Amino acid sequence: MYEIMLGYVVGTLVGIVLFRMYVKERIVTATLDMLIQEEYVRAWIDDEGVTQLYKWHEVDQKQLWDTIEEIITDMESTNETDDSA
Repeated sequence: MYEIMLGYVVGTLVGIVLFRMYVKERIVTATLDMLIQEEYVRAWIDDEGVTQLYKWHEVDQKQLWDTIEEIITDMESTNETDDSA
């Protein structure tokens, strides 16, 4: 009899904990998605598929990295033409 009540109590507590974790995750995800959609938070997806968040007053990191990559590509192509001449 005590085993049944103990199992019921433990099962209920585990269910409550798992439900709270699921609800918190869903609330946070939904809130962030809404903030990104409404453009209150800026975000971009990196090469690995991870969503990167940044503040409004920070430099647009994606544009910064794109600019750096362009500079490196230009330097490499200039270097190759100098070597072949």
